[in-house]
This record gives sequence, structure tokens and C-alpha cells, in this order.
Amino acid sequence: MSMFDTEVWITVLEYLRGYPVAGADVTLFDTGSFLETTGKTDGNGIFKTFVRTSRYILTVSASGYRDWVLEVGIGGTLFEQLAVLITDSPEPPIDPPVVVDVAIHVNDSSGNPVVGASVSLDGMSRTTNWAGIAYFAEIGISLYDYVVVAEGFHDASGVIDVNNIKDLYLTLTQVEEPPPDPVLEYTLTVQVKYMDGSPAGSVAVSTVRLEGGYSNGGLTDSNGIIQFTNALLGNYRTTVGSDQKEVYLDRDKTVLFQIETPPEPPDPDPGESPCPNPENIWPWYSGAPYYATPIWKETYKTWNIWHLDKVSQYGITKPDCVAYSQTQFRSSITAARTWINEVKDIVEKQTLAVYCKDMDAGTNLYDWGEVALDGVVKSVTGAEVFFTGTEVGGHTVELKSLLPGYEFDHWESVIGEGWTEVLINNPNSLSTGITTQSGPPGGLIALVKKEVAVGIPTTLTLSAPSKAGVGEKFNISGILYETESSTPIPNQTINHSYNGKTLGSSTTGADGTYLKEVSIPESGIWTIKSKFPGTETLGASNSEAEVIVSATLTDTLIKIAVPAAIVIALTIYILK
Repeated sequence: MSMFDTEVWITVLEYLRGYPVAGADVTLFDTGSFLETTGKTDGNGIFKTFVRTSRYILTVSASGYRDWVLEVGIGGTLFEQLAVLITDSPEPPIDPPVVVDVAIHVNDSSGNPVVGASVSLDGMSRTTNWAGIAYFAEIGISLYDYVVVAEGFHDASGVIDVNNIKDLYLTLTQVEEPPPDPVLEYTLTVQVKYMDGSPAGSVAVSTVRLEGGYSNGGLTDSNGIIQFTNALLGNYRTTVGSDQKEVYLDRDKTVLFQIETPPEPPDPDPGESPCPNPENIWPWYSGAPYYATPIWKETYKTWNIWHLDKVSQYGITKPDCVAYSQTQFRSSITAARTWINEVKDIVEKQTLAVYCKDMDAGTNLYDWGEVALDGVVKSVTGAEVFFTGTEVGGHTVELKSLLPGYEFDHWESVIGEGWTEVLINNPNSLSTGITTQSGPPGGLIALVKKEVAVGIPTTLTLSAPSKAGVGEKFNISGILYETESSTPIPNQTINHSYNGKTLGSSTTGADGTYLKEVSIPESGIWTIKSKFPGTETLGASNSEAEVIVSATLTDTLIKIAVPAAIVIALTIYILK
């Protein structure tokens, strides 16, 4: 590298949410030398390289996103950082499901599972397993008559709408007990109208039974109506926007809401003067200004919606042209969604984020397995998994696997500024029904706890250098042995990480030792951790070591040389 080279960091982010895009292909084409520099972004969405001073054609492409191309000038400084915002590629709409999986849970009055009960849905018969559950896989969406028969219990029967209920919980009473009261189910109809009396279509409505056992949500049809069927007897709170109404449901009832009529969108005014500070319109996604010139603006209530050149995006500012934060930006889009078509497509669907967290330590767990949303399975390669374009309404989420040494405890909804609460039907079940609502992204947390250590106690050692350079390869090593007998343990997997970030794994040899070549791409004081997850017969163990990772020699000399030059200059001045 010559002294005239510039180090360039190119950060690739997701439009709207600002999440980093890993594995994106980045190309810098030198228009002077006709040479290309190519590479991929890392897990933080960053591509790093050194280039000479010139003008370049910057191209970014990633699976599922539109290609991004721009001519840029780079050089004249030791370091430059560029941010690139890419948008999702349009995909054909997904056909609505025509079949669903249904689970019927059968318990006695004490809450214990009833094993071997016969469950039938319109002639389809199943027998409950050891957990008291009868599964009906891929049955058509419809209304079904169910009958449950178990020796020593009164029969149970009723109707289930599998389009709204995927998990049905039934309690059987023993024959010596009086038969249970019949289950009373009703239909709650919600009608939403504008102040002028016209129907309000595509409005988000949610309802929840205050005694528990029922929650649902969705959008009104073109007549401004949505119906919630199979609702149990009880008190219900129904929400439309910021308005809430409560009703006692003891028969089929209708609840009416009236909302403000949306204003007509103003015609664009290409001749209107742009914001005096256009560079401040879009600062939140990277902490740096987004340099784009507004072409024209629209105004809705207290928001100015700026149409920007170069890209098909919107910047939203207050009337004084001060930009919103990311959270305020999302809420502004929500308020304007009824009349901006491009934005409407975004906010009527949302991103569902699923996290796995240690309930004792309160930290995110990495690479913990798989999660399924409505049967679509995604592997978790970090601390979370995202399901974009999720329709508002009812869904099923299932946790497929957990880290060794941990067991599932319960689900919680992410609640706080910038998040929309997700309603959870069965928080204590690995597979649960949920209801997403319109607004900013919603989040679920799968809380887990460590299992009690079992098996033969083990000890794991770790040896690592105290210092290393950024990106420099070095070895870590150790030995795994039985604590009491000091017997080496061969053929076991050891997982390595630094401050929660994976460094890969290694396997112990015949003498119980392991050796792993690793590198750390960032400077700082880091804690390296080697962990043996344990087996059915061997207890888990781990060991930690601290390593100081410093910048390269050239960077260090530059940092030392600058203050040294200042001291020399001051000394000469004093002598004079």
C-alpha cells in the first residue's frame, strides 16, 4: 500500500429499517485505470478495501434487493466511509393458504393431559399423545364439528373455525363430576365508518377477551366491516387506531366506530422551492447526511413528505425542515399511509423479528436453531431472524430447536418505542398463535433458561496470546478432561467466541487437546471464550481469556507521530 492510497469502508443497509445487509456483492470500477476491486460485505454489512485517488463506478447487488449503481470520487484522504441504502425487489404475491395444521389439546379439570382420548373432526379421527394433543395436519380451511371421547370422562363437542383457531384447548370432566356447561361462542362484528358515513376499508381492527382465551385482529373489507367468529362469552376490548370500546359478549353483537375522513392528496407542485437544508432530510440510517435534492413536496397534517431525486424514496421532515429520528420517521409514514400508495404497501405489512434471549443473563443468544412462521422455516445465523412482509393478523410461530444447555421457558412481546406489541395466545408453548398489528415492526422474544448440569463433571482449559493485531491470525488451545480423574476426553466439539461473536469450533484429539486458528477483525479488549456444551453423560464446562487487539503498526505510528510533531513544534516556539 502506498502512502497515497485511501482506505474505504462501504456500508450496505436495508431501506426503511436500516439493518445491515451481509454478503452483498460490491464492485469499484476505476474509470481511469479500468481496474476493478470486488468483494462482499461482512456480517455488519461493511466492505473494506484500499484504492487510489480516482473516480469510480460503485455497484452493489444482493439477493432479494434491487441493484444500486452510482459514480463516486474517492481519494485525497487516508479514510473514507460510504453508506448505500438498497431496497427490496418486488416479488409476486403469495397465494393465501388453503390448508392448515390444527392441534387439539385435551386436559382434565386439574390441568393434566388426557392420553388416548379419541378426537374426531367431521369423521377424521386422531388419538391424543402423551401430552394430550391430537394433531390434524394440512386440513382444508373450514368449519368443523369436533367430538372428543375418553374413558372415564364426559364427551365434549362443538364447532371450530380452523381459519382463526389453530390450537383448541378443551377440558374434560370425569363421569362422577357434573357435565360441563356448553361452550357458548358468538360473532363480534365491527363496522368502521368515516365521519361522512362512508365505509372505511382496509382499517386495522383488533379485539381481545379481557378474561383471556381469545384475541384476533385484521383489516376491514370494502364495506368497512370485519367479523370475529367463535368468540367466547365475556368482556371484549376492541381497538381502532387510538379509539377503544368495551362490550360484554353474551350474544352476536355489532360495534360501530367512526374515524376522520382522510384528506385528498394535494397535487404535486414541481415549482415549489425545495427545503433550504436538503442534506438534513435523511440522516438517521447511518448517522451521516443523505445528499439528495428534493424535487417537490406534499404536506399531510404537520408532516412534509419530500420526494427525492436519484432514488424512489421519501424523506419526511417537520415544517421547519428538521429531520425526524428513525422512530418518528416510521410513525410519520404510518400517519400518511392512507394516501401514499408506495408507503401504504409497506405499512399494511410489517416485519416480525424473533429473538432468543437468556432469561437469567438478559442477553441475546446466537445461532440458536430455527423458527417457523406459518410453516415457513428460517435458520437463525445471529441473534434474531426477520420475517418481512408479514400480513397484519393471526399467525403461528414455532421454535424448532435451542442451544445445547438451554431449555425453552416462555414467549414475550417486544414492547417499547418503535415497536408494535404482538399478541401471544399461548406464551408457554413452543408453538403458539400470535396476532400482529399495523404500525412499526413487531417483535417476539423466546426466553430460555440454562438446564441444570448433569453427568460427569468436566474441566476445559484455554490458552491464548495476550496481544494480537486486527485481523492477525493466532492460535488458541487447551485440554478437556474429567475433573475428578483428570482423564482426557477425546472427540468432543469445543465452540469458540469473543464477546458473543463466533470464532468457529474445534474437536478434541485422542489426548483431549484442541487447537484452533482464529482472528479478530476489530480493535479493543476482548474476552475469548471456549465452551464445551456437554453431552448426556458429560457435564458442560468453559474457560475464558482476555486478549488486546490493536490496530496495524502503520496506523499506530500515525497516531503517535501527530501528537509528537505538535510537542516538537511547541518546544521550538518556546526556545525562540
